[in-house]
Amino acid sequence: MILTGKNLGERQRELNNKVNEAFSNKVDFEHVRYEPEHSDVDRLFKIDLASKYKNLDYILETIKCGDSLYVSRALKSSWLFEDEYSHIINVDYLHNELFPYMSFKMVRKLLTIVSMHVKDEKIIEFYNYCKKQRLTQNGYKFLVRTSESFRLQNVPDVNSLIDKQMLTYYIGDSFPIATYCFENTPESEHNDMLAQFSYLYAVSADKFLDMLEKFWSDDGFELNQKAIGLRISKDIMTKHKTRLYNLPLFYLRIVRRPVLLKFSTVQDAKFYLTVLLPDSITQFWRMHFYSKYKYIFELIPFEERLIEFEKIFKKKWPNEEFRLSPHFYQNRYFDLMRIDIKEAWSLQQIERGVELSGTENDFTLYRFVRFEKAFEELKKKIKVTKKLDTRAEMLIVLVKSAKTDRDIEKVLRYFYERHINEMLHVREMFVEAVMTEHNVYKFDLPCWEAYNQLLYNLRIYEPDYHSPKSDFKIMPLIYNIINRIEIPKNISRFLESGVYFNFFRVQVGSLTKEEFEMVYEYVLSYYLNRINDIETQPSNEELKPRIRTYVHYILDLLYHFNKTIHNIPEVLENYILADIQEFQNHHLLKNELRYTDKLTQGKLYKFLKQDVSVFLANLPRLEEIFGVQMLRIRVASVLSKLKIYFNHDIAKDVLSIYERNLCREAYYYTTANDIVYGILKLGDTDYVINFMEKFVPTETKIHFDQIDGNTLLTQQAICRFMCFTRPPLPLHYVHKYLRGDYVKFCLSIFNSYLAKLPRPACLEFVKSLIDKPVSVQKHGIRLAFQCLDVEDLKNIIVEVWTQNDNVSLRSVIYKNLYHKILKSDPDIRNALFDLLKNFTLTLRPTDDEDLISLGASDRLPYELKGEYIETLWNVVDNMPLTGTYITMREIVVKCMSKNVHLVRDAVLRDLTEKTIRNALSGLQFQEAKFVDDLTKAKWKFVAKYLTYFKNENDFNRKSAKVLNVLEDCIIRWRTVNTEVYVFRRLFEEFLNDIDVFSFENNLSSYKYMNEMYKRILDVIFKSLRIEEVYERIWFLKFSMVAKEAVMSVEPKIREFNIDLIDKCIENFSVGFAKLFKEMLDSKFYFKIVALAVTAPLELQIMNMLGDFQCWDEKKKVDTFVRIGYELTKVDDFDHYVFAMFLLPKDPDECTYIEIYKEVMKKLKDLNNKEMNIFMYRKYVEPNYTRHPFYSFNY
Repeated sequence: MILTGKNLGERQRELNNKVNEAFSNKVDFEHVRYEPEHSDVDRLFKIDLASKYKNLDYILETIKCGDSLYVSRALKSSWLFEDEYSHIINVDYLHNELFPYMSFKMVRKLLTIVSMHVKDEKIIEFYNYCKKQRLTQNGYKFLVRTSESFRLQNVPDVNSLIDKQMLTYYIGDSFPIATYCFENTPESEHNDMLAQFSYLYAVSADKFLDMLEKFWSDDGFELNQKAIGLRISKDIMTKHKTRLYNLPLFYLRIVRRPVLLKFSTVQDAKFYLTVLLPDSITQFWRMHFYSKYKYIFELIPFEERLIEFEKIFKKKWPNEEFRLSPHFYQNRYFDLMRIDIKEAWSLQQIERGVELSGTENDFTLYRFVRFEKAFEELKKKIKVTKKLDTRAEMLIVLVKSAKTDRDIEKVLRYFYERHINEMLHVREMFVEAVMTEHNVYKFDLPCWEAYNQLLYNLRIYEPDYHSPKSDFKIMPLIYNIINRIEIPKNISRFLESGVYFNFFRVQVGSLTKEEFEMVYEYVLSYYLNRINDIETQPSNEELKPRIRTYVHYILDLLYHFNKTIHNIPEVLENYILADIQEFQNHHLLKNELRYTDKLTQGKLYKFLKQDVSVFLANLPRLEEIFGVQMLRIRVASVLSKLKIYFNHDIAKDVLSIYERNLCREAYYYTTANDIVYGILKLGDTDYVINFMEKFVPTETKIHFDQIDGNTLLTQQAICRFMCFTRPPLPLHYVHKYLRGDYVKFCLSIFNSYLAKLPRPACLEFVKSLIDKPVSVQKHGIRLAFQCLDVEDLKNIIVEVWTQNDNVSLRSVIYKNLYHKILKSDPDIRNALFDLLKNFTLTLRPTDDEDLISLGASDRLPYELKGEYIETLWNVVDNMPLTGTYITMREIVVKCMSKNVHLVRDAVLRDLTEKTIRNALSGLQFQEAKFVDDLTKAKWKFVAKYLTYFKNENDFNRKSAKVLNVLEDCIIRWRTVNTEVYVFRRLFEEFLNDIDVFSFENNLSSYKYMNEMYKRILDVIFKSLRIEEVYERIWFLKFSMVAKEAVMSVEPKIREFNIDLIDKCIENFSVGFAKLFKEMLDSKFYFKIVALAVTAPLELQIMNMLGDFQCWDEKKKVDTFVRIGYELTKVDDFDHYVFAMFLLPKDPDECTYIEIYKEVMKKLKDLNNKEMNIFMYRKYVEPNYTRHPFYSFNY
């Protein structure tokens, strides 16, 4: 069958018409079925006709054929999914009868189509099937169509099944499912999810807002533009405003600002400002409250803003200064004042001599004073000021104080008369300040002339003027244009060289619309005239390159003046189109198709749908692309359409272009890829085989100094793209390229064939790779793990493992076996685990050390992990103690430390005994024995094992072993090696490891640990001098108090719970105070080393908080504050001193502000000179800043 339509659409319709005609004429399909096929169109005709006749046998035969085009066409037979054919579209039939003959890609496609048609219980069957087969994306497509109750049961699988962007389809209108998703998703993702689920507001506004309030993650007071849209914001402000009053801080964060302002009253604004005030005055000044919430202030009439906010401020902090505080000026609250009030306030501050903006900077306040007074006062100050920078700042304040043209003129003439000889940077600063503070384009002529005098002084009109201050050159030009003053050449010449139109855009921002257009028209006309001047000159060849520059200037002008391509003058379009390569990437043009000359797949596809002649006319442009290095054109979909619908005509023309350009003179990597890909996609099987035969490598090794470069590029491209032929090439021809040095160019075909080949062909391909050299064989092994069943897989890899010494190949087998176990269901997992153990036991010293690291990565399922770790240890324990084998042992020992609860006790005890015996035997040892990484890892393992208790008997045995180790260290206490007390260090590190691991065990083991610590402390007190273990004793005591505090609140699991945290802090503080008194009474506490005690205290507090998944520094400081509170309950100076040591300098570091105040009050009320010295040095002296809760009264 030959199609003759003039474009793609016509040929597709032509095929459809022929099918409809045959169906209408009741053509016998069995006669058509066995007719020879000469093209894809012939086969598509049969498939479409079979579909019309509902010929099930032929459709199923086509689905099994393996060709993705034909399979996809057959799957369009929607009748196949009707109830009549339910015996076909069910899990068992598809799995046993169809899927074994289909490619993985087509299996997924079929399941996707099935998910659109099946109903009721079949959906669940297919979902469970996809879940079992680990087809997660397909499983999700079934899951979203199940009932709410079923989806709710399967929420735990959601994170592994779906893309977060598709979560809304899964949730639907179900709030219970949405809630469950939130509860099982990290808090950091909640805000994005809430934005994603905002459609639920239309289902139930109250339920959505409840969910919003519950799951919103606090990230500050700023509006979050992603949270909710304008419509929901408006609804909240008009229908649910009570919620805003109940949770103001929350809703002020999420309601869109324009909506908030539109529907808020003056009283609302006062309420907002009141609730937004922070807890402390220090935080208030630091956060720049006014600038942060200026938009709320603006809701209040200007005349009332300052008065009303001052009331709010005084109500919160009645004893704090507002207007007279230096922070008032620094935070620009003076912007709230009327001009007359601001002037009075400024004069008051100047009279008081308060330095609001730094030392000797009181002159800055004169900018708020009437110009006449400010001018006279500042002149006096300038006259006596010697510092250049200070004098310059005073001049700028003078500029700011000027209000009218006459004021400005007066300042300008004063500067010209008195300061024109200042340093250049001072003059530039002054000119820039005038430009910034005033609209220079509104100056009248006398004022402009005074300003222009300064510009002349800066020499901006001189030809050799160069300065980063481009604004200075632009100002005179704009002023003259908008005031219709004749523009001298020394100004207009600025347009000839290096114009920065972004500066133009900034400068014209203060102009009126009319003035804006005047500037635009003048500059545009200037450049168009210059272009015309060049064109009209008789001999203009040397000047023509200048036209390109002017075109660039005009495009820049249009872009920065917010014009579009429609504003491009017609005369300019000819220059642009004639030199498109030069201009096509300009900001103004790059997204406009008529100004881009790149041939793209989209354009070719458009030509093909438009008219064959248009497509043919543009084909020569393909050859132009082939001649440009690093330029590629992707035409996969166009080539597919050509091969199907145009194989008798246009496809041959395109193929001839590819042939003609093969190995051309300008032949690049990208050229070879495009040409070879096109040939392989368009050619039929015979043509492709002949083409490949011409370039078959004659040797497995590439001799770069001998082989032709173009030939090598072609061979590489064939290797890369031979998997894209349709139908697939016979394997014999594939293997001609899949060898030696060419294998690395063929890597793409392995995964491609795995996905695209029907299963029988895929198995044949994989098995063909197994018998090849190692460079190919390892890829076959990797694919075998993905497509072979368990028994076939075991037979293949066991044979290769036992008969092969290649390290790389054995590594591939082991790693893929390990990952196969991780990903498989329990049946396959258990079938392969014994094989993994056998492979592990037969690992050789020459095998890749990464295999041990992989095995010790702690990723195997719980039920297999213990046995596997024992196997690993048996292997590494018999390896020599040299080189990388030591590292392997260390890795496995660390893995055993993490999993002492899974490994058999006999194995753990044996390693423990050996480690202790080797260290504490009377044999000669070296310092290195105690510092190498393996030994450290073993001692950490010992500590971990001896702190893991199964029951009381286990505790007693392990506790005795800990005491034996410590006693043996004490016996050798004075032993020195290389000037180091090695057993003292072992003693300290061992105790430290025990404490670290004690906090990693079950919370129920804490009672055993505290009993062990009591026994350890008994040994220490009996055997050692206090001076040598003073800090360690405190460390153990604090650990016991921390564990007691955790046990007292009885947490079920380690999770964040603020109520339990606060209760635990309270109990810890009470326990600490009791311990402190005991140590003080027993004369064990010494003030001189008080600071040394705080380090172990801080560590144990963080260990305690870690039991509640809390690592917030503020909660640690809260604990210090609470301890201080408990200590100051005892009327004792040492208690008070230690409390003072613990209190933070800044109250904002904690949340227990009221407790902090109370402790500070007690410390001040003590009225002890020694305490006063301590407190003054801590709270005042470092920076001499006033403390909010402490002042030193004389």
